[in-house]
Amino acid sequence: MIAEMVEFMTEGEPQIVPTDGRKIDALILLDRSCDYVTPLCSQVTYQGVLDDVFKIKSGFLDLDPSVTGKDAPVKLLLNSAADSVFAEIRDKHFVSVFGNLQKKARELQSSYSRGKSSASVQEMKKFVQELGGLKQQHRSLGIHIAACEAITNLKSVQNFERTLRTEHLLLENLEEKLCVEHIEELIHMQSSPIVPLRLLCLLSQTENGVKSRVLQSLRHQFLQAHGYHHLNTFYNLKCAGLLLEEGGQKGSYNLLRRKLQLVPKSGDQYDLQNPTDMAYVFSGAYTPISCRLVEEVLRRGGWLGLEEVTRH
Repeated sequence: MIAEMVEFMTEGEPQIVPTDGRKIDALILLDRSCDYVTPLCSQVTYQGVLDDVFKIKSGFLDLDPSVTGKDAPVKLLLNSAADSVFAEIRDKHFVSVFGNLQKKARELQSSYSRGKSSASVQEMKKFVQELGGLKQQHRSLGIHIAACEAITNLKSVQNFERTLRTEHLLLENLEEKLCVEHIEELIHMQSSPIVPLRLLCLLSQTENGVKSRVLQSLRHQFLQAHGYHHLNTFYNLKCAGLLLEEGGQKGSYNLLRRKLQLVPKSGDQYDLQNPTDMAYVFSGAYTPISCRLVEEVLRRGGWLGLEEVTRH
């Protein structure tokens, strides 16, 4: 059906050929319902954290003077082709971003020093030609450092590390009582309603629904803290299949976790500075279901051997 739609939409249009000569060998379409868990986890890559904290709008990042220290708001285009600093750090785990920015700062300092010590006219001309790009990198570097500082301060206030630890426990199906207690604390803090709701939905997805008494208690506390207009929120989450009572949804996560090896074995060391697989996007605690499915299909050359997984 999708192939027919693509044919219809491109009928009469000139054929687009990639300039690098590469071709698309396969198109794998996955319905979002096969992986609700992944979008419920906190983003920890640099670009993901930027979006969580500042909200990326149409490829632009708007930063207040309180973040940049400038007199007016800064509008930054997040474009890897135009911003070499962003290109290097956009997909890095946030813990490694400061190290990369420090390295970039030293490289810029070295470039300026070489320019000042240029002995010949040719060397000076080359430096002048490069100066525009260096100034752009310098500006971009300052903005990204300021953004990182603001994010670090905000995450410490929000107790982000504990929220992340709660997510990891849920993904491993451990310490449910401890996780519920943290959700209650977040509700009582009355900061962002999104974080406790997201954790509650993650609890539902990883535990085959939330125990009835637990869900009723958390819902009551949430409505008391954030207002009864959120009754619609809970209704919509239920209709979307994101937040259900125990037994109200198929228990597929535990099976997928084992069959697809989504969670590393306890005690495994993970180097976030030099990651070797896609689990780094969630601090090495979890491999996205959708990504693992694609990886398995490509490795096997099809769905053969994944029948039990696809049934869920």
